[in-house]
Amino acid sequence: MIHFEEQQPFRKNSIIWVGIVAMVPPLIIEVSKSVKQGSGSFEDIALIIFIEALVFTLLFTSRLETKLDEHGISYRLFPFQLKTRFVSWAEISSAQVRKYDPLGEYWGWGIKGTRKNRAINIAGDVGLQLIMKNGRKLLIGTLQKEKMEEVVLKIHSENLIK
Repeated sequence: MIHFEEQQPFRKNSIIWVGIVAMVPPLIIEVSKSVKQGSGSFEDIALIIFIEALVFTLLFTSRLETKLDEHGISYRLFPFQLKTRFVSWAEISSAQVRKYDPLGEYWGWGIKGTRKNRAINIAGDVGLQLIMKNGRKLLIGTLQKEKMEEVVLKIHSENLIK
């Protein structure tokens, strides 16, 4: 029986600190404009705080969910993909675990790339590279390299990918 499940939360401290540093200047500018004008532009400040809180909420709740079983692979990057995507083994011509360069190959983490060559990743530099029978490529990031490799070997040994 084939079974692999992984949930990767987004917890990049460096990105979070860059986000905080990037969010402070708009607040300072808006508060200083408000003080100079003498009239409170509370609505503008509240809007900036709301947008910044929304961005942080999206970052802190983000997670990559991956599941492999005898039918295929299911994945989603929550909350950006509300529906789980499914690819059956019959649609796949090749599957392998590989190391990749997130910044160099896909310009970072998240849902990246083109329709023909897409990556869904949230951390690390290892992923399950799928090549579909229609020529499209999909790379799904993993932090459990060894376990993913075991599952891929089992998928090949059971001839689920033909």
